[in-house]
Amino acid sequence: MQLSSLPEFLARHGPLPARWPVEHRAGALALLARDPAARALQLQAALAASLPPASPEALARMRAGVADRIARMPLPARQSWPARWLRPLLPAGFGAAAALLACALWLQFPAANPWGTDPWSAAADQSELLAPRLVVALALGDSE
Repeated sequence: MQLSSLPEFLARHGPLPARWPVEHRAGALALLARDPAARALQLQAALAASLPPASPEALARMRAGVADRIARMPLPARQSWPARWLRPLLPAGFGAAAALLACALWLQFPAANPWGTDPWSAAADQSELLAPRLVVALALGDSE
């Protein structure tokens, strides 16, 4: 048996080998044993044979039931115009607030001192204490 004749054979006799004619059964089983495409065709035929066709009345009842449930669902609550406009901006607002908080905290602490001296002592270089504020001043264009 050839792969090209298998779909017609399966449509005529079904996917079960017990229902196949004896004279063609050995050739069909040999084809199924050596060809994965033939096994896929047999599986498709078995799945198609196992599902009963849907009746139009059952489909109409199902569609009517779904449409009825959708029609009885309450409408979503209407939001005020500020809420509709501001809700998409909330993630950006929280991100901006977090960045602002990080900058505020950074400006409150002196720069890291890699030399190990006390930055608050009178002998320490006072420019290290102003480093974060100088960065912000330069970024803003202030030339003090």
